[in-house]
Amino acid sequence: MHGIESVRPVREMLSHQLRVLAEEKERIALAQDGIGSKNTSDFIERYMAMLQEWIGEHEGEFEGEQEPSPPFVVIGADIQLLHLGTMKTSWVRLVFPGEENPDRGRFSYLSETGRQLLMRLERQYFRISLYGKNEAVVIGGIQFPDSDDP
Repeated sequence: MHGIESVRPVREMLSHQLRVLAEEKERIALAQDGIGSKNTSDFIERYMAMLQEWIGEHEGEFEGEQEPSPPFVVIGADIQLLHLGTMKTSWVRLVFPGEENPDRGRFSYLSETGRQLLMRLERQYFRISLYGKNEAVVIGGIQFPDSDDP
C-alpha cells in the first residue's frame, strides 16, 4: 500500500500541473489543427478548471498540518481500482506524456486509459478499457505517491 504523504505539498504539485498544462494546451493548439487537438485541448481545459475550482475552495486549508487532497483523480495520483469481475485490486498512476510505462501501471493522462480515469471520483463505478479488457471497476482510493512505483 502506498503512503498518503506526497513528496511535494499538494497545492504546490497541483499549481505546478496548472502551469505545465497551460503550456501543453498551447503547444497542442499550435502543433495541430483539427478535431483531435480540439478535443484534447477541451479535455485539458476541463481538468484545469476542475483543479482551479478545487484549489480555490480549499485555499485556507493549505497552511494546516495536513493538506487536503482532491476527491477526484489527478495527474500524479496513485489510483486503486477494484475490479468487480474478479474482486481483485490493482494500482495505477496517471503521468504526463513521455513518463508512461503501462507494464508498471503508469498511464499518460492523454491515453485512452488516462482519459477514462482523470477527474473520476473516489468510490465511482464505471467501465474501463485496461490492458485490452473492458471491465467494471470502482475507484477504491486515490493517494499521492511517496515513490516512483505505483
